[in-house]
Amino acid sequence: MKSKRQTLIIAVLLTIFFMVVSTPWEFGLSYFGDSTVAWVLYYIIGFIISLYVTYAFLRALIMLVNHTCEQFKEINNGL
Repeated sequence: MKSKRQTLIIAVLLTIFFMVVSTPWEFGLSYFGDSTVAWVLYYIIGFIISLYVTYAFLRALIMLVNHTCEQFKEINNGL
């Protein structure tokens, strides 16, 4: 993953997956709010927050892995 676009696409796919997994299907969506507007707002706000967190996590993970790879290269070139 070298581009931000690839990272964003992966973050969107992961966010969709996380939201589908965390949806309370067995309760019939009735315990949070009786109105459909409440559920729509809940999912829109949750999707935006989840997308930001997932994207920031992936970017931090990529930086960490790149930094570790550079350290291994320095160690191996020093020998």
